[in-house]
Amino acid sequence: MAVSQLLRKISTTQMIRSNMKSDVAWVENDILNNMKIILSYRHKKFIPNELINKAVQYVSQWIAFDDWFVGDLYKGIMIRGSVGVGKTLIMQATTATLQHMGSKAVFTHISDLNELYRQEDREAIENLKHINVLAIDDVGMYAPIVNVYGNIINPFDDIIDFRYRQNKATMITTNLTAEQIKEMFGLRTLDRLREMCNDYTLTGKSMRA
Repeated sequence: MAVSQLLRKISTTQMIRSNMKSDVAWVENDILNNMKIILSYRHKKFIPNELINKAVQYVSQWIAFDDWFVGDLYKGIMIRGSVGVGKTLIMQATTATLQHMGSKAVFTHISDLNELYRQEDREAIENLKHINVLAIDDVGMYAPIVNVYGNIINPFDDIIDFRYRQNKATMITTNLTAEQIKEMFGLRTLDRLREMCNDYTLTGKSMRA
């Protein structure tokens, strides 16, 4: 079963996060349980470690609008780190938890985002631009531009520009350093990501071994 089939559709995010202010433990437990379920569909066992637990706690405090959160509760989250450390899994599980709480949240891979622009699927693109919480996985994994009948388009930059201006909550994962983001997308996009997202680095060994 595809992960997208595990993520249910839902309603508004800022209000839901405010209402969950004191229940960090519930959010954390739900994210960890979602991670376990997602891995079970890949026939893998979920074995959390200290670094994963710390990252899940960080995201849980953000969702629950917890006073102990180290960062800006009104920004989104950017999880950076090397290949296989669990960034995607955490982001998929976090999206599912937001949905369980009644928030309109969508998870998409950067390759799927690029394909929507390549196919000129305007309805889907507009949905991603306007959705309350958008999670974009593996930013920087592919060339940032697509050629649509001779028109050169940067899908990620287009989405980020719109969501920045509309103050929409955005979550991303990437293997890139800040300098690499600047080289691939430009200083303007890097600056906007810094304004839009709390920057969290997930370290550790690859979970894919």
